[in-house]
Amino acid sequence: MTGRADDRRVALVTAATDAGGAERVIELLAARLGRHGMTPVLSAPEDGGLLSRWQAAGFETCALPAFGRLRRVDLGARIVAEITRRLRSARIGIIHAHGVAAHIHAGLAARRLSRPAIYHVHDLFENTWSADGALQRFALRVPAARVIAISATVAASLERRVAPAKLRTVLNGVDAAIVEPAARAAGPLVVWCGRLQHWKGPHHFIAAAALVRASRPDARFAIVGGTLFGLEPDYRDLIEQQVAAAGLAGVLEFVGHVDDARPWLRAADVVVHCADRPEPFGLVMAEAMMQERPVAAFRQGGAAEIVVDGETGRLAAALDVPALASAVLDLVADPSRARAMGAAGRQRAEQVFNADGMTAAMSAVYDAVSSAHE
Repeated sequence: MTGRADDRRVALVTAATDAGGAERVIELLAARLGRHGMTPVLSAPEDGGLLSRWQAAGFETCALPAFGRLRRVDLGARIVAEITRRLRSARIGIIHAHGVAAHIHAGLAARRLSRPAIYHVHDLFENTWSADGALQRFALRVPAARVIAISATVAASLERRVAPAKLRTVLNGVDAAIVEPAARAAGPLVVWCGRLQHWKGPHHFIAAAALVRASRPDARFAIVGGTLFGLEPDYRDLIEQQVAAAGLAGVLEFVGHVDDARPWLRAADVVVHCADRPEPFGLVMAEAMMQERPVAAFRQGGAAEIVVDGETGRLAAALDVPALASAVLDLVADPSRARAMGAAGRQRAEQVFNADGMTAAMSAVYDAVSSAHE
């Protein structure tokens, strides 16, 4: 289909080929935008399973060329030219790019098309001259009508780099539905959920689990998640060795990657988040709270924004594994208090992290950039 761009058609663009947290946010947003008079067109590289997933779910999609290495300027220019052609053919009116690589490519395409671009930042800005830091700096130089931060933590990292008039904070939203819990063994269940990478902190969870188990031999543990995007494919082997060395074989289950982790969050007595470094947001914590479960986490980054210490869960000092284990034990030892925290977490999630609220906020951004573009 070709023709004049339609201001109500918004391309939600990602460079990912698998579904991670940002892609779940895109799906929730796309499922609700029709209520605001927008037509979402989910756009991802054609060489991965993500596009097929979205097509099977009934979303309108736009297949993009495979994203190449960002260090290849000649290849990048050809990719941008092809993205421009495909977005023009899809009559896209607004280009909403999620992540660094997506905005570098689709943002430049938006400039060629004279359409407004929105850069949705899902990572903390790295104030370094590493390869990632350099790419983040370049992405911020690609014109954007608005830059969206997913948390106050991310917004603070961008404050000196993005004009205040362009910077908006739109908190990630999660689905409000309560799900059926996964099947579980008897005894308290403590769950960690996320992508299996070192910085995500499953090794801290295993260390904390060993301390919890010493005081509560009836406790059970689960790690929910697998390797995505081809990152650290051997990491699971390393943490399986840690589990065996800690004497947790048979009481800590590796669930692996699941399309929907919420049944495991619902089954948990406590959900743990323990990243090595500040998390930009931490979607699993908001999802756990929406499932009425208390969260124990390190007091840093998005966790410190999401969890209200003593009300919706417990916060421990960053990287203090004994303190984290103590927080888990306190929650396990007092089930009535844990249930009250879970209920308070649900109320907070409904008010602050609801997908409908996120969608309304983004719809207002679309209206603003469309009006300014006229």
